[in-house]
Amino acid sequence: MHSVFVSFEMNASATRVWQVVGDPGQMAVWHPGIVESAMTDRTRRAVLGNGMVVLERIEKHDDAAMAYEYVMTDAPFPLRDYRCTLAVKPSGDGRCTVEWSSTYETDDEAAADMSALVRSVYVDGLSAVRAML
Repeated sequence: MHSVFVSFEMNASATRVWQVVGDPGQMAVWHPGIVESAMTDRTRRAVLGNGMVVLERIEKHDDAAMAYEYVMTDAPFPLRDYRCTLAVKPSGDGRCTVEWSSTYETDDEAAADMSALVRSVYVDGLSAVRAML
């Protein structure tokens, strides 16, 4: 089992950040690597900048806790059992921390590349949110 964890401090309230990242279907609004995203029932369809499509099923969505969990159901990457959590946590003084983490399986020869890819998705997305706010 492999894992990636990224944590970003934001100079905005948790409520404000959740307004940006809390709707899974609106990921294309804030993530620079996603050119189109939409929800159908509990499935998010995200189109990447290169035209590849990723399908993810939202397993839990909790506005009160400002967190959601999802699993990747179809993607053009050698990832299996990909489970992810995105959470916004108040940290006082009008600031918050956003944590984006995942666990997954991949082939040994792809492990380093997949870890770098997943980490860059999280860092690019949260960097864009930070710049927006």
